[in-house]
Amino acid sequence: MVEQRYTRVAEIQYDVDDWFIEQIREIQMDYAFDIATQITEQVNELPVRNGWTQYVAGVSHALEEPFFFRLEYLNQEDELCLFLGVEEVDVDTFLDYIIENQTLKFNKDEKESPIRKTTDTNSK
Repeated sequence: MVEQRYTRVAEIQYDVDDWFIEQIREIQMDYAFDIATQITEQVNELPVRNGWTQYVAGVSHALEEPFFFRLEYLNQEDELCLFLGVEEVDVDTFLDYIIENQTLKFNKDEKESPIRKTTDTNSK
């Protein structure tokens, strides 16, 4: 009998809502892939807030033009982080998130915490 061999690619660190999937399908593939990569790299840094939807903004430089976006998520204790939505935002909205320290890190060389402070749904 042949021994079965396999490689575990990655442990699932988050879940996505159907609405998130519908929204990310509308985003150009290069940007969508980069957003998914940023989520995977930074999901463990998102703050836990039981019962509160939170937002964080980000930017993708996957193509020549930057793509500014906002993620809506629910991150509760002892549960997988659930991403509820992703939407394109304009540069002014992104700059507002920067001022409020509510953005994903911009690049891998940034030395501070990958996730800046996030907010609940009542503040936006």
